[in-house]
Amino acid sequence: MVKFKKADIRRFKRLLWSINPEKIDFEQDRIYIIHQVLAWGEPEDLRLLFKIYGTEEVKSVFFSHPRKVYTYPALRFVEILLGTKVDRSKYVSSIINSTS
Repeated sequence: MVKFKKADIRRFKRLLWSINPEKIDFEQDRIYIIHQVLAWGEPEDLRLLFKIYGTEEVKSVFFSHPRKVYTYPALRFVEILLGTKVDRSKYVSSIINSTS
């Protein structure tokens, strides 16, 4: 994991709405951060996410700690980004979003 900067916290602040930005711990909160950025982040957020955690850590967290925070289109994007298919029932937040 690359050392993060205050600017990184500011960049992710709008995506991490359920954590006090002054108390974010990039190691301890990595599961939440990785899923929130994958689900809601913009391209620059994703670049920063992979820079901070690395591809293997992002993949490891994504697969080892599934969260139902994704819309179907966001999950499809993550599948393309990570180069794999996943069980939608573990990731899609709403049955409405689970159409193929």
